Amino acid sequence: MRLSRKGRYGVRAMVALAMESDGSPVSIRRIAAGESIPVPFLQQLFLRLRKAGLVKSVRGPGGGFTLTKAPERVRVLDILEAVGEGVDLSECATGEGDGGKCGLVNQCASRLLWQKLEDTVRSVLGGTTLAELCKKKKGLRLKK
Repeated sequence: MRLSRKGRYGVRAMVALAMESDGSPVSIRRIAAGESIPVPFLQQLFLRLRKAGLVKSVRGPGGGFTLTKAPERVRVLDILEAVGEGVDLSECATGEGDGGKCGLVNQCASRLLWQKLEDTVRSVLGGTTLAELCKKKKGLRLKK
C-alpha cells in the first residue's frame, strides 16, 4: 500500500488545522504555507473534508475552516476515506480480484495474508486519532 499525496496532505492539513485552531477559523493559505502544500490542491481536499463532515467553512474576513469534532474523535481512517484515499491492499483481500471472477477466492492461502494485513492497517488507522498525531507533532517541535 502506498498513500498518494491526497492521503498524506489530507492528514497533514488536518493536523495543522487542529494544532493552529483555537476555536477560530484557520485559512487554507495559512495551512498551505505551514505545510508546503499547494493552495489549489488543499482547496480540493478541504472540499472533500467538508462534504464528509470533518470540517466546516466560515466565510468572510477572518474566515477559514474549523474542525466539526474534537481531535480525539477524528480518526486517521476517517480523513483518508474523506479525501478518497483507499486503504485496500489487494483486490484479492476483498475477493474482487479479476473483477470478482477469481476461482481461487475460497482456497487461496495468500488471500488470507492480504486480508490479515489489510485488517491490521485498518485497525491502526482507525485506532489513531488526530489528537494523537497532534501530540506527537508537539513532541517533535520540542526536540528541535
